[in-house]
Amino acid sequence: MLGSIGEFVLPRRHGDTNSSRVNAASYVKAEFTTQVGKVIGLYGTMLKDVRKVSTATVYVHGYANAVPKKNGPYLGERLEALGFDPAAVGPLCKAIIKHMVGMFNTKLEDFATSNQGVVYVDLRPHMGANDWHTDEIHPRASGATKIADAFAAKIAATPVS
Repeated sequence: MLGSIGEFVLPRRHGDTNSSRVNAASYVKAEFTTQVGKVIGLYGTMLKDVRKVSTATVYVHGYANAVPKKNGPYLGERLEALGFDPAAVGPLCKAIIKHMVGMFNTKLEDFATSNQGVVYVDLRPHMGANDWHTDEIHPRASGATKIADAFAAKIAATPVS
């Protein structure tokens, strides 16, 4: 979904540079909410398929707050095409990403909460700016280790049924 960010974000309005004065949510198109719903629906389909053969606990995770980079292949280039320069208005770009990631994570957590045997893992608190691969949306080794640790902690905390 983040790789398609250009489809879901409105072009930057002239003068919008400061993320503390600009509502990042105002840049996210309504179509993104629809897309999140479709993706959560696919999680439902996957869970039904799993439940046909197993009662195993299913762990789901959303995105962490990816960091757009100038000329980045997934976020940077697409945001630049909309008038955002990650180098010049980076905090606003990050705020938009954070809002979108938050929307998705909220719905995924709701999905997990409403389905028995599904556990949500929030990766956002674990990933820092230096944990991202140069492609912007995948973790480098340090990030992968942090993600693995987050899953291990969640698995260890999940009661065996």
